[in-house]
Amino acid sequence: MSLITNVFEPKLENPFWDFSIDAYRQAGVESICLQLQDLHSLNVNFVLYCCWLGKQSMQVSSAEMSLLVKELRLWDSDVVAPLREVRRSLDTIKEEAASLLRTEVLNCEVQAEKLFQGQIYRFAQVMIEKKIQGELDTVVEDKPLTLENIHNKRDLSGVRPMEHRDVEFRRFTEYASYNLGQYCDAIGRTKTVGLKKTVTTLVGLLDD
Repeated sequence: MSLITNVFEPKLENPFWDFSIDAYRQAGVESICLQLQDLHSLNVNFVLYCCWLGKQSMQVSSAEMSLLVKELRLWDSDVVAPLREVRRSLDTIKEEAASLLRTEVLNCEVQAEKLFQGQIYRFAQVMIEKKIQGELDTVVEDKPLTLENIHNKRDLSGVRPMEHRDVEFRRFTEYASYNLGQYCDAIGRTKTVGLKKTVTTLVGLLDD
């Protein structure tokens, strides 16, 4: 039985989607994400998910990423990717009708991405709940998703403002980089020098 629930639920609150929108508004992020997508065959939604978890000081295992990718493979390959290809094809047609159609397709693509991220977010919530209940032992590795660190974050109350930010930055870069590495492992992607450099650039851009 799929861990994914019905995404067509009204008024879905999704902090992951909110994070992604804010991230894309930051200078350079969209370009780097497209490099990861087009040059390294990474899924931008999963990339941003890894970074969003990093913002929450959470880690994910390659086993859990494998399960997530498996659950959503058809939504990605049969819905999101085809819309992207149609939209890019329309980019090459210099006619007003094509431009109008492109806008419509783009709107559909954005909605598909939003629904995709809604499924990712629900998956994360289910994984957290099952982790708490101890029901994932037969599904994933030992100590797979270290979401328990939500409850044991370091107390930074005595750290001065700049030091506080430095510690938060190190925490984010460490978690996000780790999660992205687990995602690459999950899909069998070789961590080339170019890929590592691009990932490092993205993580740096998302430091705020």
